[in-house]
Amino acid sequence: MRSGAGGAGASRRPANLWAAAGLALLLAACGEAPPETAFVPAAPQPMARIASAPAVVGERIYFLGGFADPRLRETLEIYSYDPKADEWRTHPDMPVGTNHVMPAVVEDRYIWIAGGFRGSHPGTATDAVFRYDTVTERWEEQVPLPAPRASGALVHVNGRLHFFGGAGLERHVSYPEHWTLDPRAPAAWVPAAPMPEPRAHFAAAVANGKIYVLGGIHHHDGLDGVTLNRDDLDLAHRYDPQSDSWEEIPRLPAPRSHMEGSTFAYGGRIWTLGGRNNEPGLFVEIWEEVAGLDDRGLDVFLSYRIADGTWRELQTLPRELYATGAGVVGDTLVISGGGLDAWRGPSDLTWTLDLSALAEALERR
Repeated sequence: MRSGAGGAGASRRPANLWAAAGLALLLAACGEAPPETAFVPAAPQPMARIASAPAVVGERIYFLGGFADPRLRETLEIYSYDPKADEWRTHPDMPVGTNHVMPAVVEDRYIWIAGGFRGSHPGTATDAVFRYDTVTERWEEQVPLPAPRASGALVHVNGRLHFFGGAGLERHVSYPEHWTLDPRAPAAWVPAAPMPEPRAHFAAAVANGKIYVLGGIHHHDGLDGVTLNRDDLDLAHRYDPQSDSWEEIPRLPAPRSHMEGSTFAYGGRIWTLGGRNNEPGLFVEIWEEVAGLDDRGLDVFLSYRIADGTWRELQTLPRELYATGAGVVGDTLVISGGGLDAWRGPSDLTWTLDLSALAEALERR
């Protein structure tokens, strides 16, 4: 067993006064007393990386793959974190180096991944599908996707896996196709209603038996494979598996992408944090690339209240985080990894937050 907790001691968990102050101001403006919670530094992840794939199973959150350095070198490592013990555990590597995947958890035991880019950047989109058993710690290859896809979404809802969106072999073209699979009898992927706006690097979360899809980009590598015109999107949609239909919901407060690993459902809300907001416009992107300011991370924390379709900007994150990983274990939000200087600064930093207190305070408004 490998742990990242050693040596940090009590100094690792001082009160984060800056985050607490931000939360206090937010809730005071709403006429509410702030909950006694804040982002708390936790044991660092055993390795620094960006764009890992987080998955919550039981009382642990797993972080799979991603990129290990500013050169965007692939990594196969898997670590899981227990927020109660503030302890990291090492697991067997992924069978192949795959990034730009969004895992789905089935039966609170199996982690599925589908598609992704194979190898270090720039990788090639794949149709491969794998299942990881967190009990036996064994990987098994499953029936492949009907076509290579990367940076799409894989979710589990109402007993079926759904994969949709993402880029193909061209990397700069996004596709709307949507397929479903029964994980208990995975014979073949079945077509479903395509997503209404083809894109990649979007976020997806499941709540009340429906799929929520947020943000993204139209062209993963820009138009015709160049690095320009990668404007982020403020789109938001909801998919109903019962009617096999999509509908548009209130858009994000601002365009956003690269938050697919840090978007989740909890307490009647969809939560999303960090990511990227590339300003639209060719001139802006040229200037930002020349100045080295492109692909900056965000320190924004948002929630979407499902009952009335309202967005709320919450307190500021401890750092700007690009392609970070996050999930809720019980009532504890765990954030780990991501880029501190966009993709150029992979991080091992980890924080926790009592999400139940924040959710309850928001509902008291």
